[in-house]
Order: sequence, then structure tokens, then C-alpha cells
Amino acid sequence: MVEIMETKCPICNSKYVDIWHTSCNLTKNELIKLGVLEKKIEVIPLGADLNHFHSPSNNNEKKN
Repeated sequence: MVEIMETKCPICNSKYVDIWHTSCNLTKNELIKLGVLEKKIEVIPLGADLNHFHSPSNNNEKKN
């Protein structure tokens, strides 16, 4: 089974690739189908956590 995965994507589990990163689980699943080991995939979503970052209010804006 390992040989089949390596023929799909010869560099997927290469000793030269420590981690693969993607912005969504859809791409993660496609990488797994290509033979990338799940433990080598890190999902880092795009965007910002709006509960952590807020736009400045009128009272907090610096006046010039």
C-alpha cells in the first residue's frame, strides 16, 4: 500500500518535506488522497479571529 501512495506523488512523503500547510480541510483531504501522511499536514485558516481583533471605536482613535 505504501508503494501505491508513493507512485501517486513521489515527493509527498519525501524525507525533504517536514510539513505541508493548507488553508482548508478540502485541500487537506486531497493531499491525503495523493498519499501525504496526515500527521504532516497542518491546516492554517485564512483570515482573522474577529472575537480577538476589533476595529477601533471613535473614542480610541488618535487625533492629530
